[in-house]
Amino acid sequence: MLLNTALDLNFIDMDDQDACRDIRKVKDTKKLFEKISDDMDSSLVRNSQAQRSKMQECEDANNALTAMRSCFAHTSLDYVFHINVLNSKKRFDILDTMLSFMHAQNTFFHQGHDLFQDLESTYMKDIAGQVEELSGKAKVEMKEMEERHTLVQQKVR
Repeated sequence: MLLNTALDLNFIDMDDQDACRDIRKVKDTKKLFEKISDDMDSSLVRNSQAQRSKMQECEDANNALTAMRSCFAHTSLDYVFHINVLNSKKRFDILDTMLSFMHAQNTFFHQGHDLFQDLESTYMKDIAGQVEELSGKAKVEMKEMEERHTLVQQKVR
């Protein structure tokens, strides 16, 4: 019972709120990354389609592309950062949970060992004595039955 309680607390309650919050951050960052990625594609298309004869249009497209590259680079780094944080926390959580499981197992078996040591000195010796007594009674009854069997055979003759 104690082991099950410890396991339930460690495996089920494994900082669910923090994990959900971290996963939500990664998902939000992914959405932002995809949006910025699409904007970057659009900016690249606008820059490539700008007419070289119109200097103002080329300069505006180039400035927009430069700004979008900077934004894309920062967003990409932020996305990778959140993914790495989530992965490192998962590793830590898994190892921490395994360590808690090992402690629970150790406690469980230690308590079982202590219980059997207590039982060995009292209860198991009592049972061994009762088994020996019952075995002796069974032998006596067997001898009595054999004697009755011989008496029956003698009366029959």
